[in-house]
Amino acid sequence: MKQKKTLKLPKLIGHRGVKDLCPENTLESITRAFEIGLNFVEIDVKISKDKVPILLHDDTLDRTTNGSGLAIDYDYENIKKLDAGKFFYKKNTNIFVPKLEDILNLCINNNGNLNIELKPNKNFEKENTYQIYKLTKNINKIEIISNDEKKISI
Repeated sequence: MKQKKTLKLPKLIGHRGVKDLCPENTLESITRAFEIGLNFVEIDVKISKDKVPILLHDDTLDRTTNGSGLAIDYDYENIKKLDAGKFFYKKNTNIFVPKLEDILNLCINNNGNLNIELKPNKNFEKENTYQIYKLTKNINKIEIISNDEKKISI
């Protein structure tokens, strides 16, 4: 008698949205990930000076925006004015650094799921973690990835 075996595939996770198709960690990149059929995205989150959780991978704003310096030194309203698409498209855009709250709403509206990577904010790690926890603690519409699941980031 032949037994049927079920292959459990790992979750496919868009890395920073789909960072090779659109500017990383932006609404555009995460929206595009969902449009091409991904159900999960990995994002990088840290806080601004006014303690707003934002999407940013690096310590500084230099690589992915037309700003410079540490994100923790700027209020979100100033960070939002920066161009977060120019580095990718090599021209001015209206793409901005989104708040984590924007991404949570996008995921809920698209049945998407998140893998949130907490990025360090030197000397603000506890505050960073706390602000993200406050924002996410009551959300139950987004699947959480446990550490024991196999994952592939694309």
